[in-house]
Amino acid sequence: MFDILNKYLFQHKSISIPGLGSLVAETVPAVTDFANRQVMPVQLKFRFNKYFDAPDRDFFAYLSQQKNIPDFEAIKCYNEFAWELRNKIRTED
Repeated sequence: MFDILNKYLFQHKSISIPGLGSLVAETVPAVTDFANRQVMPVQLKFRFNKYFDAPDRDFFAYLSQQKNIPDFEAIKCYNEFAWELRNKIRTED
């Protein structure tokens, strides 16, 4: 499951996890440092937003295509994954 979610995140720049929030990938442009004669590369930074936790239909369509299962099964599978992830986060020290 993590491979599919990682692929989706990098393709769509955000992913929502029910009950947790959203991970958003933001591109930081390249920066020139003339004093040191350097060009700092483009960076990808991740931001977490706890308020947007509802995946859209496109995500479930993508998940169902990747797992080769019907949409309703993808919704059920992802919600169970999110529930297990929340419980794992809450129980680990």
